[in-house]
Amino acid sequence: LKLPSDFTNEISKMPVEVRVKLNEGGITQGHVDQYGMGWSAKWQRFIIPVYRDSERNGFIARYFADEDLPKYITRYKDDSDLWTYINPPTVHLCDDVAVIVEDMWSAIRVSKFCPSVALLGTEMGDKCLDRVTNEHDKFMIFLDDDNYTVKRKAVAIKDRLTMVGKRAIIIHSGGTDPKEFKDSDLRKILEDARHELLGTVSHT
Repeated sequence: LKLPSDFTNEISKMPVEVRVKLNEGGITQGHVDQYGMGWSAKWQRFIIPVYRDSERNGFIARYFADEDLPKYITRYKDDSDLWTYINPPTVHLCDDVAVIVEDMWSAIRVSKFCPSVALLGTEMGDKCLDRVTNEHDKFMIFLDDDNYTVKRKAVAIKDRLTMVGKRAIIIHSGGTDPKEFKDSDLRKILEDARHELLGTVSHT
């Protein structure tokens, strides 16, 4: 799990295509510093370490250029699955509902308003399910909703949560990741979904 020797947190030293993606995702230098993310010229990848309880469990290295190379390299401990939970001391919208998203940048953006869970994929493992259901009773599932497979994954997550007695709702975003929304739009989507969740027992 060792990071490359040329790892840097400074956005100004990253290639323009990476800086553009960070800007489009609403990820600032403050976010990069806070979550220990960075760039490796040696690997030609943006690296997202995954921490739980202050321990690094793994990382995702994301490729942004045009060559025919794997988009992601993922490494993690043998005894762990890769996900992370972000629950800031103060959130602006809710602390009673956790939002389940696919990727780290979306989780960072959502955590401005609600506690967030980054699946780092589209499936919820047993350890993740156990942890987040010990923390919360209500959930909003906010995957990028861009194809039938992802829609099925969202329903599967909802079913797992409801089977253990939790309330859950799926946010249908029309194929847009949470990180791609402006803060004002993201807040409105979460606020509307929370009202719907708290006012009903079951939605699909």
